[in-house]
Amino acid sequence: MIDELRDVITTEQARFGVPGVAVAVVLDGDVVLCEGFGHADLDTGEPVGAGTHFPIASDTKAFTAAVTCLLADGGLLDLDAPVREVVPWFAMHDPHATDLVTPRDLLSHRTGLPRHDLVWFGDTPMSLEETTRGLRHLPSSRPVRTAWDYNNLCYIAAGHLTEVVTGTPWPDAVRSLLLTPLGMTGTGFAVQDEVVDLLALPYKATRAGFARQALPARTTARKAGPAGGLVSTAADLARWLLARLGHRPDVLPASAVEQLHRPAMLGGITTDLFDEITSLGYALGCQVESYRGTRIVHHGGNTLGYSSDVCVVPASGIGVAVLTNLDSSYLRLPLVYSIIDALHGHADAHWGKRIHSVQTAVHTGHDEAREHHRARASAAPPSRPLTGFTGTYTHPAYGDLVIRAEGDGLVPDFHDAGDRVRLDHRGHDAWDLVFVEDEVTCPLVFTQDLDGAVTGLVVATEPAVGPAIFDRLPEPVPADLLTAMVGTYRMGPMTLVVRGRGAGLVASSAVLGDLVLTGAGGTAFRCPTMPGVGVTAELDPDGAVARIVVDTVGIFLPEA
Repeated sequence: MIDELRDVITTEQARFGVPGVAVAVVLDGDVVLCEGFGHADLDTGEPVGAGTHFPIASDTKAFTAAVTCLLADGGLLDLDAPVREVVPWFAMHDPHATDLVTPRDLLSHRTGLPRHDLVWFGDTPMSLEETTRGLRHLPSSRPVRTAWDYNNLCYIAAGHLTEVVTGTPWPDAVRSLLLTPLGMTGTGFAVQDEVVDLLALPYKATRAGFARQALPARTTARKAGPAGGLVSTAADLARWLLARLGHRPDVLPASAVEQLHRPAMLGGITTDLFDEITSLGYALGCQVESYRGTRIVHHGGNTLGYSSDVCVVPASGIGVAVLTNLDSSYLRLPLVYSIIDALHGHADAHWGKRIHSVQTAVHTGHDEAREHHRARASAAPPSRPLTGFTGTYTHPAYGDLVIRAEGDGLVPDFHDAGDRVRLDHRGHDAWDLVFVEDEVTCPLVFTQDLDGAVTGLVVATEPAVGPAIFDRLPEPVPADLLTAMVGTYRMGPMTLVVRGRGAGLVASSAVLGDLVLTGAGGTAFRCPTMPGVGVTAELDPDGAVARIVVDTVGIFLPEA
């Protein structure tokens, strides 16, 4: 039987063209297979072993959910009570969701919040609390508990909930409640120095062969840790499978396992392409399916250069974990299903051939869609010199997007991601914000005020809702100009008093009220509170203010 499993693994590894695979299989409380196949490093020929480390991406979610269930089991929180009972400041964009959302909602993807994954993209450090506080600025696509919307941010929020309840950082809680008592000594958080030498290197398939991917950024893995930050091994995941199957009730009691595996939301990641598989809903960090009449509980994980799957079949005592070092590979699925079939004594369902055809169609479709999008680009030039678009644009949840002009193009700096993000001009004042490694394209358009000045940009960051609006931050105003402008100015009987306020100015008059002035470059100012009004200071040769021009109002001269 074990040789049959090895044959299945090596055959499908070759079919899907995956450099390295590690597989753990448990049956009736025993580890019956825990081995590596292929290479962790194609250059050196380093083989994959049971102790080779792989990022497990979204297979982390079951750990986050399990810790939450343990806390509920201990009476420290209620899975079905509003999060606000534990975290009073917690808020969603939808006030109704704010009042209702519970830990179970967060863990079963039923809050109505779509992915908004660019919030945690890149290398800019961000705590779990900071990310959770940003949820109030991200629109939902549907009312709470009406549909299933996969969401990593809600797992980050669940991780922060653990921090609040335990008083410890999320990694420490996972380590003390699960990893240490289970003996999962090879499992850690993000890609730390001590495991880099043991890590299967990440690869991407190209027409020319395999291309090395960059190692996952530590900051990305840390700020999205509860959603996908764990790094583990086949040997350690075998211990996790045994716990999930009820063999470690001292660590993961039956009550917690039952909560973890019970469907909480209809829908989920469906596989309706195949008659043998029917979705039974999404539990807590797990997809529940009927597979050839047997209930299975599993979840996949995908990140740059890695794909994984962790599956248990409670009624049969079967557990399977698959780790691979290839980007966007579907290999995990035929291995899980074929191994279950072999252990059940079912006839070969040719999963490798069937799922490989799906992978080919999906990858081909993505390539064709990208080419179609590129072909629609226009040659129309921008409305102004590129320097007219430069500056810092900000969003309360997505953070800052810095635009600078370089050569004949615009260059973005988003979350310290460097050249992993670029801007491709599409015509007029429209660009594509391209995330190079993921091959994701987000249309971006610069916006302007009534005077034609660029005041912001909109980006299609989340297809399920409208574009995110980034406001252009004011240009810094030189201190000497701020000082020179303070004073009283007159236009006939009208008085305009300019005074300092923080790093800016306020111009007040009986007719206009208080105009907050923000820098617009040079000696020009915008009035955010009155978008149709611009203010310009004209200086004399000595740098003193000769007059202040208020658009649509008039010219004010310094009081004698």
